[in-house]
Amino acid sequence: MNGQCANKSVSLQVAKASYKVKQDPLDAAIFYLAMKKKSLVWGLFRSKRDERMTHFFSNNFSEDRWRKAALKNAFALLGKQRFEHAAAFFLLAGALRDAIEVLLFYTYFFYFTSFHHHFYCKIM
Repeated sequence: MNGQCANKSVSLQVAKASYKVKQDPLDAAIFYLAMKKKSLVWGLFRSKRDERMTHFFSNNFSEDRWRKAALKNAFALLGKQRFEHAAAFFLLAGALRDAIEVLLFYTYFFYFTSFHHHFYCKIM
């Protein structure tokens, strides 16, 4: 098995495991969308009978209207501090750089501050 196939296999396993934890398609969305498998996310929402998200993910996100809708959702999720979900919507909109920045800055910052707070409270 070459490296690319191994990476894809591992990514699929991580996506499936992420979904199984809470049965939330958005938890797996970042992994599937990184592999450009929007149809799998769409199928997960369809299997959950989530009509609103099924309809949303059935759209063509190369069209400006739907790309803007995905970006709007990404920013709304950032406001709710749902960073991984926001990054998934940035990927859906084709904004790879924004998705990477969210994952690098916000998740790092969030985990760093959580760790710092936990460690600081233990000392005091």
